Amino acid sequence: MERLNIYMVTNMIEHLQGDCRHVLRTLEDDLVDVCITSPTYWQTGGEGEQLGREKSAKEYIKGLGDVFDEVKMILKDKGILWLVLGGHIGVPFGVAFELQRRGWILQKDIIWKGGNNHDYIFLFTKREGFYFHAPSVWNVPAVKSDIDFDVLPEDLILPMVKTCPENGLILDCFAGSGAVGVVAKQEKKNAILIEINEKYIDLQKEKIRCS
Repeated sequence: MERLNIYMVTNMIEHLQGDCRHVLRTLEDDLVDVCITSPTYWQTGGEGEQLGREKSAKEYIKGLGDVFDEVKMILKDKGILWLVLGGHIGVPFGVAFELQRRGWILQKDIIWKGGNNHDYIFLFTKREGFYFHAPSVWNVPAVKSDIDFDVLPEDLILPMVKTCPENGLILDCFAGSGAVGVVAKQEKKNAILIEINEKYIDLQKEKIRCS
């Protein structure tokens, strides 16, 4: 499959519609500085989605492992992956263990307390030698949304975006409402947003335009 060469200009947000497992294969290697993403949680997949609708947690974990194999290809050697996951007990750490088995280095796991429940934030790198000092628990209120999926709070995303270097490029391969793109724009970073559901692309563009 032919790979796309994305030449970013300052503060450019690129929207790509499609299944991230296919779209990621079209992007050139060593392109992205930071990936910040929150995949659909297991058994919560929506219309048009396949990831998140698997019958077993094992299938879900393998599916995400395959996605992040592709992310690793386009992530720079010193790149960072921020992965936000929750849902069924054991599944987030099952994904974390699978990524480590596939060569990712888990630098830190963080508990995100957003209300009555808590999710997890995993910080991965491609190689050793990265240090990120942060509390092990982040208390950031969850965002109530009138759309059919949860939205990551911008205050949660901000410290992740700040790990992207100047003129760097951020990727969100499960972009949803585009919250990562909003914060990237506010922090003067470039971003690629991949989303399978076409109806959310317009929502992303409107949110980013108004931010």
